Amino acid sequence: MRISHSFHFLSSHLPMVLLYLLCMLVLGVSQSLELTKDGLNVMTREKLEYGLNHNCTVLALWNSENCISCASHMWDVYRAIYSFMDENEFYVLATTVGVDETLDTEYEIDSIEGGTYYRLFVEGSRMPLKRRETEEPEEDDLVTWIAKSTHFAPQHDYVTEITPETYDSYFRKNAHRSIMVMYYLPNFQQSQITLVQYLRAALAFRIEAKVAFARLNCNGHSDFCTEKKVKTIPTFTFYPHKDLAFDGKQLETKRGEGIVLYLNEKLGTQVDPKGGFNEQYGREKELDRLARLFIANKNENQQKRIVKETARLRKRFHATAKYYKIMKAYVKEGPQVIMRELRAVRDGMKGVAFDDPRYATLRARENIIHQFEAINTINQLVHLNPWSFDSVVNGVDNVVVLFYTSWCEEQAKTLKEDVVLATMDAQTYVDFCAAFHINHFPTVKYFASGKDVMDPVDVPASGWNDIKSFLQETFHETEL
Repeated sequence: MRISHSFHFLSSHLPMVLLYLLCMLVLGVSQSLELTKDGLNVMTREKLEYGLNHNCTVLALWNSENCISCASHMWDVYRAIYSFMDENEFYVLATTVGVDETLDTEYEIDSIEGGTYYRLFVEGSRMPLKRRETEEPEEDDLVTWIAKSTHFAPQHDYVTEITPETYDSYFRKNAHRSIMVMYYLPNFQQSQITLVQYLRAALAFRIEAKVAFARLNCNGHSDFCTEKKVKTIPTFTFYPHKDLAFDGKQLETKRGEGIVLYLNEKLGTQVDPKGGFNEQYGREKELDRLARLFIANKNENQQKRIVKETARLRKRFHATAKYYKIMKAYVKEGPQVIMRELRAVRDGMKGVAFDDPRYATLRARENIIHQFEAINTINQLVHLNPWSFDSVVNGVDNVVVLFYTSWCEEQAKTLKEDVVLATMDAQTYVDFCAAFHINHFPTVKYFASGKDVMDPVDVPASGWNDIKSFLQETFHETEL
């Protein structure tokens, strides 16, 4: 997902040096009672009631204060979060015994016995199942217990658990591909909170044969992990295939973010963290440049010239025919071709699984069609997505990136023509935005002209006046 090229979007219409303001919107939890599916929710009575009133299935857990064994139980909890992430109304709430004594009493939580207490509220039921009081055999793990109690089908785990004894044989078995190994301690919090994203990355990459995923528990194997140069927990180590060019840079992540992004970069793949292929799949930068130049040019003769230029690239790029076909149809029928083609490909993708032979072709076609969507950057708030991102943040122009707030839409109307405001939903495109290290809100970042677009400068700003002051200082302007 490293996006950088020299195409100057609409260069014939805009000044040579543009200043872009990119408002990247993270649609995070907008209300305190909304629940997240990707991790633990801090349990309160209000949140529990919210889930039950909406007929959700809620796994509620209480950990006793100063409970040593509870730490290892949380590994299984995070496995459960991953296992049932496809269940739209399944959430996990957690608290400590004694935080809300009325809840403790209501759900018979023993403050003296100690340990972890589970209460499973199925589809909003006010009569929760108790982990230790079900009739299921004691050997059932947490995921199995939830599955049997709810009839949910757990998501398959595509990460192989290996040990020092099976390590070498695993690598021999997968000698034809690269391998990613997570070295972890199950009772260590940082291992737990990264587990879900690691499992999701393995799930996403199941369509690619280039990489295998494994995990190794360093508990009791400290010498072995030290031998493998494990200095922090967790450590993610990428072992490239012998024929793969590798710069030696290993993955750095705090909460498991950016795993898919990292592997796409190292492997040359275009996998979407949610499964399937991402918005870059099937595209070529040079053909994207011609597509945007084509759609921005209203002169029919110039458009035909671009069509011919595209045709000359047919031997260089396999995807040329797809771009060429859209251009020819556009010249003949007009702008309505774009929406018609987009509707057709989306209808074609309905019900098509990621491993369906038709999927890759349809996804590539969808991505290419989006390159023919016109983008107006003058006095408007531009809503970006990964299809349009590199046409605006292109490495040539000065770019300021900020997280959207309610004033963005109105302020865009007051700016000069050489200033553009845009938004991007960073929750929908989590892995895409992970490259920019967004870790607090609001955040403002500046992309300097001629610099690497993947290395923006943080700007201390939380409102329009802060941004305006920054721009005035940076460009020595007295008025924007």
